[in-house]
Amino acid sequence: MERTSEGTFVYLPVNADTASTGELSLFWNSRLGHAIVKRASGNSDTKSQRFEVLRNLGEDLRVTDGAWLSGWLGDKPEHFGFSSETNLVMLPNGTISFMSVRDSKTWVIHVHGRKASYAESLRNAKQFDELGFSQLAISHESDPKPNGLGKKVSHLGSTEWKQVEMAIDVVKTHGAERILLFGWSLGGLMVNQYLSRASVAEEVVGVIFDSPLLDYRSTLRLQAKREGYTEQMGDLVAEAITKSRLLRLLGFSNVPVDSLSALSVSLPVQIPTLLFYSLNDGYISMAGVFRYQKLNPTVSLIEIPGARHCRLFNEDSQKYQEAIAGFVKANL
Repeated sequence: MERTSEGTFVYLPVNADTASTGELSLFWNSRLGHAIVKRASGNSDTKSQRFEVLRNLGEDLRVTDGAWLSGWLGDKPEHFGFSSETNLVMLPNGTISFMSVRDSKTWVIHVHGRKASYAESLRNAKQFDELGFSQLAISHESDPKPNGLGKKVSHLGSTEWKQVEMAIDVVKTHGAERILLFGWSLGGLMVNQYLSRASVAEEVVGVIFDSPLLDYRSTLRLQAKREGYTEQMGDLVAEAITKSRLLRLLGFSNVPVDSLSALSVSLPVQIPTLLFYSLNDGYISMAGVFRYQKLNPTVSLIEIPGARHCRLFNEDSQKYQEAIAGFVKANL
């Protein structure tokens, strides 16, 4: 850490994550530490990257080996100008979600990804507020308490899609007549599962995805290669998740991951869809987006080159928000 007359700076290892040029959240100490940072010049060390601390949202900065970057840009509604808004206890499961009600019957439901929280989606909340949307950003049952239920067992989206269905029922009780679903990462798979399995509510008139998980097997292959293994290791993991008896003995459920793929069959109902992706995602395989578009011709693809997983807004917020504004104007 470095404090100068120009500001406060931190140094992070040089890697694909620290190559980003946009503003990011820097977390440490189980997210008790949280600062907004941006890559800075003036570093002569080839093994570390210098970041300027733009503002601190958590505990005091300190030297630690356990820090990581994320795209959140805040972790409370008040960080995004929603201090007067209230949380909503979702029934029947009792999770706590963020709700912003405007004088509008058009709603957006934000569905965050794995090991995140509804805060992941709030960087978009201001734009949707300005577009006149009421909003609901849901918590998952597997999220830590108090917002989630702290459930440890994940069914990888095969059952969690019902939480999307429940959220739709909630906003309909608040008068929603048009609903836009916005899924991030695993939240994208949950939305896809809702669209493919449920009786889709006629109020759902649009879908947006950010870095969606479309296919487990290709993603497991990508992650195996990232860790230095062959792609076949990803296949072995997929098969173990699907039918391993040991997994059941450890208290987990087998999940037929290939049946969750969005790349094998068209959705039964075609809804206007905007999908943001980056081939440099690094965490989830995005190679299938073109297959997904071929299967579902109402899908429009927007690439944010170079962006990492769920950091597309951070990499090019102007392109990102212009695409959303155009999509909303054309379809809602």
